Amino acid sequence: MSENQVDHIRQARQEARRRRRRKLMIRRTIIVCAVLLAVLAAIAWGVMSIIGAQQSKQGVTTDFLAVKEILVEGDTRYSAETIIETSGLYVGQSLFGVNKVQAHDTLKEQLPYLDKVEIGNKGLFTLRIRVTDIPVMGAVKVKKSWYILGENNKALEHIAKGNPPKGTLKVLGATLAGTEVGQTLLDERSLRVCNTLVAAAD
Repeated sequence: MSENQVDHIRQARQEARRRRRRKLMIRRTIIVCAVLLAVLAAIAWGVMSIIGAQQSKQGVTTDFLAVKEILVEGDTRYSAETIIETSGLYVGQSLFGVNKVQAHDTLKEQLPYLDKVEIGNKGLFTLRIRVTDIPVMGAVKVKKSWYILGENNKALEHIAKGNPPKGTLKVLGATLAGTEVGQTLLDERSLRVCNTLVAAAD
């Protein structure tokens, strides 16, 4: 092999090493840039979320990335206005300040007839609240008042005066587990008796 051929091979190898180094540098640069962009995006999202949450607590409205519409779907005794107002969500609220978990928990806590609550997005600027009421099992008499009993054994409503709606199964002499609306109403034995009565009535 001549000296020129040896030099040519050496130069080719050096050029190949330089190309590999350049490719490696480009890959490293791309990775570093991607990581930096991800970190900056996370920081920006966190800052916007904090600002949005503070604005939502104060009821502040915005035109930038805001909720444009809130839809209520499902079979429920509550009006759409009541559900939206109770949820704490509102049109004009920053999307960064929307707390779906908190809205869900608030609805379940403050509106006892609600059985299932699902809060999600329908498009970028529209929120959708899907609700279903718990079926009523009957009305339990406690002294001179009545408690509406749901199939989940929760007290759905307290009727201090008057009678329960017509057609409601009336339960007398039951043993109570509590008398707070939204909480467990009957003890296990009384619940079994009620379930038997409902099955017989059906």
